[in-house]
Amino acid sequence: MIIDLNSRTTSDWNRYCEYVKSRDSLIYIDKKNVKGEGVGCLDFTVGNRWYNPADKQWYAIPEQGLILKANESITIETQEQLGIPLNVFGVVTGVGRNIYTGGIVSTGKIDPGFNSKLRIGFLNSSKRKKTIKSGDVLCSCYFIQTETSAETPLEKYFDEEQKLPSMRGYKFRKFVISNWSKIIPIVISLVALYIAFYKN
Repeated sequence: MIIDLNSRTTSDWNRYCEYVKSRDSLIYIDKKNVKGEGVGCLDFTVGNRWYNPADKQWYAIPEQGLILKANESITIETQEQLGIPLNVFGVVTGVGRNIYTGGIVSTGKIDPGFNSKLRIGFLNSSKRKKTIKSGDVLCSCYFIQTETSAETPLEKYFDEEQKLPSMRGYKFRKFVISNWSKIIPIVISLVALYIAFYKN
């Protein structure tokens, strides 16, 4: 059974924990984006950071947006924090506005007891650059009730605070990696010049 989110969501952590195994369990969401009355779908939006699989590093999304090249893929963290009861699982799907512009998200299942921000794989499958900004709609989720409850310990959501590198640092590393074969001879030449000058 797909859950009616108009009556089964809460932003109160204590209420979420109280009914976590009940047939009337509640889905915890700190920012509720329900798509219309009686519909069992939640929208999730682009948060403040993204993950680059090339260097395995998280980066802040610039205010002006993050530009993805054609066929470039990254992982994006959602703005919303989600808590799933022990008798519910969620399914992540894409949204039409992204699909029609070449934006594809990684679909998947959200396990019972999940409690965090979602981290969604995103691919720009178009032949053009695509700009992604914080607050843009990223994906949708619907939720299904299970017959039994999982035995998963619940902890209140805790965001891993970390100092994120700036895009300037990311661009510098990207430049060094892509031009490594040209940089090495220049560095060797500079070292040789320094040694020659120092000896004189």
